[in-house]
Amino acid sequence: MTVLHDFCSGCISNDTAMITRDKFDVLPAVEKVHTVFEFGEEIDRRVNGDLRIKLYLVNDFYVELFYNATRLQIGRMISLSLEEVAELYNDHIDISDVFSA
Repeated sequence: MTVLHDFCSGCISNDTAMITRDKFDVLPAVEKVHTVFEFGEEIDRRVNGDLRIKLYLVNDFYVELFYNATRLQIGRMISLSLEEVAELYNDHIDISDVFSA
């Protein structure tokens, strides 16, 4: 077991790299943050008032990270399915080229 840093003794490199959505959902907040920053790929972002909401792809699921720009802190993180992402980001993501072939 390889500990990645002092503040998160439960973050394990091999286990976290292949994490599932169900396992992600039960992680403590600090481990969720670590997992998203270490293994996620930022694919979109949106703004809602003081919130900066970033969408990440982590393995085969998505995570929204809500950052409060006024308080300078992460407020919450939620995992999403592809269907949920399509509904939330339909104005941001252009897939029209998929249908033009």
